Amino acid sequence: MSLSYTLTSLLLGLITLGSNLLTVNNLETQLVDAVANQDYVFVEKAIDTNLIHANTKINGKTLLIYACIYDQAEMVLLLLNKGAALDMPCDLGYTPEEHAVMNNSIYALAQIIIVKA
Repeated sequence: MSLSYTLTSLLLGLITLGSNLLTVNNLETQLVDAVANQDYVFVEKAIDTNLIHANTKINGKTLLIYACIYDQAEMVLLLLNKGAALDMPCDLGYTPEEHAVMNNSIYALAQIIIVKA
């Protein structure tokens, strides 16, 4: 095996790895944007087709936490119905309910209170 063949294979492997990482990051960005913009169909399809689990963390926060930050009450309900956990904290230790309070997200907080009742 020649040195140029080995280097070419290594380079192609790195390009493929970089491409896969870009795809994952792009999906994560699309999911956070979908939560913020109430794109229920996209979020539901991503979870139903196992592209992402409802409790997966993106930049240290779950989709449920993002729904609370963006005050998206219907998205909170959708994510809870898809298995998102109310007690799963972000990497800093705050729960979705605490994020709703910190961000003055009254509709998301009201939805959480209703679900917990």
